Amino acid sequence: MKGLILKDLYTIRTQIIVGAIICLYPAVLFHLGLANMIGEMGNPNGEPLLSFITLLISYCFIVPFSSFLLNTMKSDYESGWLKIQRTMPLNAGEAIGSKLICTGIVIGCFALLALIVNVICLIRAPGVFITEILIAGPICIGLLQIIAVAPCFPLGMKIGVRKTDGLYLTFVILTAIILIIFGFAAFSNEIPISTIRIICYGVLPAAAALVTFVSYKAGKNQIVKDL
Repeated sequence: MKGLILKDLYTIRTQIIVGAIICLYPAVLFHLGLANMIGEMGNPNGEPLLSFITLLISYCFIVPFSSFLLNTMKSDYESGWLKIQRTMPLNAGEAIGSKLICTGIVIGCFALLALIVNVICLIRAPGVFITEILIAGPICIGLLQIIAVAPCFPLGMKIGVRKTDGLYLTFVILTAIILIIFGFAAFSNEIPISTIRIICYGVLPAAAALVTFVSYKAGKNQIVKDL
């Protein structure tokens, strides 16, 4: 399985590096303008607007570029790797498991990068941001992205890669709209903080674990059928 994971990482390594560099661009711009914003706003305490902007930057870190994982499936089909894989001493669980583990690694790396940027913001401007949002935000977005990406692998095996890309894009757009609405509702205190914490710390991790497990089982069964 280690070889399969490395194969997928090598397939998208250039895209990951370029994506990380592109992600750092808005973060650097935000840092350069941070001092001016704080000066104009009089060093606000826990300013929701700045926290929300930082959360959007975290979203830009994680979502657009972790979708490169879907390219590994396209590469497998176009290169004929799936036929070669059938001749190897690999079981179906290892084949789909390597995709899901690679998904966790890539999304985890981008979430960690976003978290590091947020921690730098907190260190540079103590008391300006809402700490919980900057710390929990990248983790929650990463969990959402796992929920979006993991089912794409068994779906791609069943209905085709192109249709799966369309479903993934639709899910990402709907998720972005929901996050924006949810964010404005949370910052306007229309949703109790206790409810937000239950969703972020309870519902999202459980949903990500469940979707990953179901995707593993579905992908394993589909590979067995294809064999």
